[in-house]
This record gives sequence, structure tokens and C-alpha cells, in this order.
Amino acid sequence: MSRRWVIDTSSIIAVRRVFAVTGQKRASRSLKKLVFANMKSLAEQQRLVYPSQVHRELKDANSKSKSPHDDLPFEFVEDTKKIAMKTADFRYVQELMQDTGTRRMIDYEAEDKEEADPYVVAVALELRDQGVDVGVVTEERSDSLGRTSMNTVCGLKDLVCVPLRAFLHREKIWSMEQATELNMASWEAIEPSATLL
Repeated sequence: MSRRWVIDTSSIIAVRRVFAVTGQKRASRSLKKLVFANMKSLAEQQRLVYPSQVHRELKDANSKSKSPHDDLPFEFVEDTKKIAMKTADFRYVQELMQDTGTRRMIDYEAEDKEEADPYVVAVALELRDQGVDVGVVTEERSDSLGRTSMNTVCGLKDLVCVPLRAFLHREKIWSMEQATELNMASWEAIEPSATLL
């Protein structure tokens, strides 16, 4: 059976950065849409999920955006919410917040106290307890004296944790070699349902 992934807001947003093509805005947008279409395909197979807090974070960011109608990360979660959005069992969140090794994943100084991070990990822990082979996708890898990254929390909880690029490569959505091998302008002709690898 294939691994199921729980994706964090940071990795959904990272698609914009990872697939930005300097000087080729149309090609860049087409490529991003193709990546999101392939991620949606994984969601349709119930192999990519996220907690409702990820949707809320992206919805809040979209409402503050200068171009809310050109927000591919929000479009992705809005389009997949019925098939990929999960409600985290609060018992898992409480367990994370009571553990001295993991509760520092929340930035208590932040304006938004209900970050998605513990809910992402909670969904992954719940799936694992149900016997599912599960991993977490996040860009959060930096620890500080007062903050524990999701990567470290996943390590403490024995969860597989990868950044977006590794996830895309593992799921054959995009290989790291393609960026240098292909002329990015040629992506204009690829249909959104195409597989990149």
C-alpha cells in the first residue's frame, strides 16, 4: 500500500516559490497548476490530506491578499476540501501540547494561537495509530531556543517527514533533475491532467 501524506500550509505555499520561473510568468503559472493538479489526484486517491486548520490559514491569507483570485494554494485547498480536509482528533493535539518535547511547535507569541502545525502532526499520529503508513510534508525545519520545528516534532514521534521537493520526487510529480533538463516554456503545452514523470 502506498504512503498517505499529511501536508502542512508551508509546503502548499512553497509550490509558488519552488516553481517560480524568472521571466516566464505564464510558464511558471502553468507549471504550478500542473503540480497542484497532480497533488489533487493524490487527494482524490485519499493519499494526500490536511487538517481543517491548513484550509483556515490559507483562507485567512487569501482574504488579506491583494490578488485573491490569483491564489493557487488557496484554490487547491478550496477545491480539495471535501476529499482531503480532515478534522484532527483533539486527544492527539492535547497529547502534543502536554509533551515537553513537542509543545514548543506553537509560537505562543504569535497573533494566531491556533496554528495548523499540531493539527498536521495529530492527523498523522491518528492515521498511524489506525495502521496507515503515513508521512508529513512540511518546510518547517528550523529549531530555535523557544521553538521546535515540525520536522523535529515528527522525529520525536517517529513520523516520516519530508520537504515539498522530496515529496514531489517520491510521488513522481516532479523530479529534481527536471528543472535543469527541461525548457520551462515548453510546459505551456502540457495538460493539467498530465503526469510529470
